[in-house]
Amino acid sequence: MVNRNPIFDKSGFVNNTMITNDKQIDSCLENLCQQGCRSVNQVIQQLEQGQVIEPIAHLSGTQRQRLLQELKSIMAVYATTGSCEMVNG
Repeated sequence: MVNRNPIFDKSGFVNNTMITNDKQIDSCLENLCQQGCRSVNQVIQQLEQGQVIEPIAHLSGTQRQRLLQELKSIMAVYATTGSCEMVNG
């Protein structure tokens, strides 16, 4: 089951918790989230446009879609708290 109410650490990622039960996706989530909100929002836009970018090129199409869902969920937390600038899509 996916944790929809994560507790974020200083890097903005969930404290040592598997989010998706897929190590490849979780590794990408951690790496992307450590780059900050603007970078994550850029990746979300690229994924929505169907682009395959280097940091996630090794993921399958299904994994990329799951990654997109999880990134949106994570950024939704920031949108509700107002602690991160959101890019309007």
